[in-house]
Amino acid sequence: KNLLFSEKRMIIKEYCIIAYMLIGIIPDVHQTTHFIKMVENNINRLDKLVFLGDYVDNWLEKIWWHIPEHNPVNTINKVVSYKQNYPAKIDLLLGNHCLSYLSKNPKSKLVSGHQHEHDMEIAQAFLNNIEHFKIAVEYDGWVISHDGFSNTWVNNQKEKGFAPDKENIIDWCNKMLLKKNFHYFDWTGKLSPSGDEVTQTPT
Repeated sequence: KNLLFSEKRMIIKEYCIIAYMLIGIIPDVHQTTHFIKMVENNINRLDKLVFLGDYVDNWLEKIWWHIPEHNPVNTINKVVSYKQNYPAKIDLLLGNHCLSYLSKNPKSKLVSGHQHEHDMEIAQAFLNNIEHFKIAVEYDGWVISHDGFSNTWVNNQKEKGFAPDKENIIDWCNKMLLKKNFHYFDWTGKLSPSGDEVTQTPT
């Protein structure tokens, strides 16, 4: 047989050995608690665990602010605590529901379920932990982000200082996030209320 698979999906073929990472993906949390079981049951067997963002806003239950395990600030602090406990294993990405609190652009706050009455508290929770978040990561040739990168959006970033001959777009995005250039990643609803068009950001 040419192929041999192990727990970490190591492929041995002829004289070439390629070790693939075992990566877990946790999609939009939206103030639920399902992610806790996923982390605690799988963290020791994974090489990486990536949260795709949107930790806040649950449009079905507005009263969740008053329930500690579903409170948006507590949810943010909980995922950050996992990152602090497993810094090499866990990546926390940001989505449009996260950037809607960080951005000064009123259009970005039009995402469904935005908690206008708690805007400042949620924004501060993200700001207090901004060094723990990223826009995107890349592992084994796979780019992981909340949404995706279109060529149109990437090319548009050259006007903001992105130099493709000097760095890749993922590193540039993560650097801009740490510099708090949140407006670079605004969701504007242009052409599509869901952001499903080529000028929209990877969040």
